[in-house]
Amino acid sequence: SEAYRTLRTGVLYAASRDHIKTILVTSSELAEGKTTTVANLAAVLGKAGKRVIVIVADLRRPRLERFFGITADGASAENPSPLGLTNVLAGEASVEEALVAVPNMPHVRVLRSGPMAGNPAELLESNSMRNIVTQLRDQADFILIDAAPVLGVSDALVLCRLADAVLLVADAGRTRRTTVSRAREQLVQVSGNLIGSVLNNSDAKREEAYGE
Repeated sequence: SEAYRTLRTGVLYAASRDHIKTILVTSSELAEGKTTTVANLAAVLGKAGKRVIVIVADLRRPRLERFFGITADGASAENPSPLGLTNVLAGEASVEEALVAVPNMPHVRVLRSGPMAGNPAELLESNSMRNIVTQLRDQADFILIDAAPVLGVSDALVLCRLADAVLLVADAGRTRRTTVSRAREQLVQVSGNLIGSVLNNSDAKREEAYGE
């Protein structure tokens, strides 16, 4: 909890300094904790009274819904609609129809992924996606975009142009330095504004004790 509050402090400082509202969260490869980071960052920003909208833009392996207690099809007592991002991109629903509330988090809403699509990169690169982000900017203090990993697919690189800033997540136990460097290089090549990184599963025993 303290680590995520520290992350929130850094994000709020960067936002006040550089007018950042839309933040893309990605990683180099799978299973590095980017979705966990998005969920917890949304939670601590919401606890600080910030209006947060999370866009589940990882259309290949969407997992964020379960962190927020939203069922696989998006339905719950609070959220009867299973609609999501792909429905909005296809013109089947409006943004307002697809946004769902998060149980016990009054300041956080989620635009879930929606039905699986066969052309994720093309959908995310469309004018419709840009219009969705533009529309949501007027409804939130922060928009967090959960994107697919950088290496292997172009989704995150496509979404960079819609974000004010990028957070790159890595896992201390499995991510290689060369992998992180490659991901960073690709983000920089598309003018991604990399404001920081999150290192998951770091060994606290290796850190110096507080006050020493």
